[in-house]
Amino acid sequence: MWSPTQQEYLNLFSNYISQRKNHYKRFTDLVDLGSGTGILPIIMSQNGGFPEEGQIYSFDSYSRAVECTKMNSQIFNLASRQKAVEVDLVDLYYSNSEENTTAGAPQEMAFYKKVSSDLGFPMTVDLITCNPPWIPSAFVKETSPLDNGVYDPDEKFLKSALNFARIHLNRATGEMLLIYSDMGYQLGL
Repeated sequence: MWSPTQQEYLNLFSNYISQRKNHYKRFTDLVDLGSGTGILPIIMSQNGGFPEEGQIYSFDSYSRAVECTKMNSQIFNLASRQKAVEVDLVDLYYSNSEENTTAGAPQEMAFYKKVSSDLGFPMTVDLITCNPPWIPSAFVKETSPLDNGVYDPDEKFLKSALNFARIHLNRATGEMLLIYSDMGYQLGL
């Protein structure tokens, strides 16, 4: 069990990318869901796990997180190829149903083609990174922006991220790197 408020997960992610950097160099675009500070693309780039010509799209629902991602992309020389966008993933990708029966329906695809066009990212992406909030907390209904990094009421963000991957991830060669603590499970949540 580990708490994502500690930094061990960054070391684990960094070591993983370092060991598999040649594998990840083949990807041309990366989407970071719930970017926060933008640390995951930074780690990928710093460890040689993402090509210098690759495009990075970072999404977060809070303007301060988007600004932080932009500042860090400048500090770590990613600004010329990173686009940070304020967007609420839950508003666009959350589905109440566990099994989406209209998956791939033409109207759904048309909607998401427009979303990707409006937000400026390709409809199909090679790589998705996501470190979602890690406590599912059905009892938490209202949270502050800081709390949203920890609590995911009804697992809406996690389900939205998985739905994003279902729609946008290249089915033949794409990958999603989901960093998710088991702390909520270990606490019986």
